[in-house]
Amino acid sequence: MAGLRRKLEFFYDLLSPYCWLSFEVLCRYRNIWNINLQLRPTFLAGIMKDTGNLWPLLVPQKNKYLSQELQYMAKFYQVPLVIPKDLRGVIIDKGSLDAMRFLCSVEMENPEMLEKVSRELWMRIWSQDEDITEPKSILIAAEKAGFSEEQAEFLLKKCSTEEVKKKLRETTTAACRHGAFGLPTIVFNVNKKSHMFFGSDKLELLAHLIGSSDSGLKRQASFLLKDRSWETLEVMWEWIPISGNESAVGQRDTSPLRAKSWAVGVEKPLPSKAFWSLEVPAGEYAWRWG
Repeated sequence: MAGLRRKLEFFYDLLSPYCWLSFEVLCRYRNIWNINLQLRPTFLAGIMKDTGNLWPLLVPQKNKYLSQELQYMAKFYQVPLVIPKDLRGVIIDKGSLDAMRFLCSVEMENPEMLEKVSRELWMRIWSQDEDITEPKSILIAAEKAGFSEEQAEFLLKKCSTEEVKKKLRETTTAACRHGAFGLPTIVFNVNKKSHMFFGSDKLELLAHLIGSSDSGLKRQASFLLKDRSWETLEVMWEWIPISGNESAVGQRDTSPLRAKSWAVGVEKPLPSKAFWSLEVPAGEYAWRWG
């Protein structure tokens, strides 16, 4: 899949745990799939209202099933997802408007930080069962993502401007124009044609459309970090090939790996939880740790 990266738009809202699952997979495999991943913060409540769709939470049987399904998917995709105790309060009562406006503010001012801030907010709501609606909560997530206190406060103040509000409305409208009736909505553009996928269970179909002979979704390596220093990572690793060299499956070693030569996009100090995709120089293997 050499050549120019093809655009993939990811419309998401922090209220959806399925958005988080899809987000992590797309971030892991954007290099392998050779895609230009564009994150599009969207207001899920607006889509639900415009399309007349019902929140799954309001359908008892569906809500029961989805709660079980999320546990399976979290384990499969290795995402530390935990369902909040007061799920109705999180989804229906509190919502995500202020947090999504904040992400739009980040997208407009510091787009290179959008992935990190989104992840920190998802960690708060869907892993730590913490608030994402209060200004203090949003600032904590922003600073954990790497913003200074001053930068985070500036972005938060910008959320009240018509410019940011309009940005969120326009992105939500764009999702609806693509046919969205919920989130996540993925729009992949190839050969001057847009293909829309809904939900986190369509990633294999997306990989097929992209042209990957192996989606790689099940081919991940788990890292157990013994030393989180920047100079050397003492790890036990299992390498699993993305393509070719099938005899390598299952081999293990405890050799030290040099972070500067292996870790793409990692900044020091290493975070307590990370979701990074790494590739060996030959490009044959994909790695992650968490």
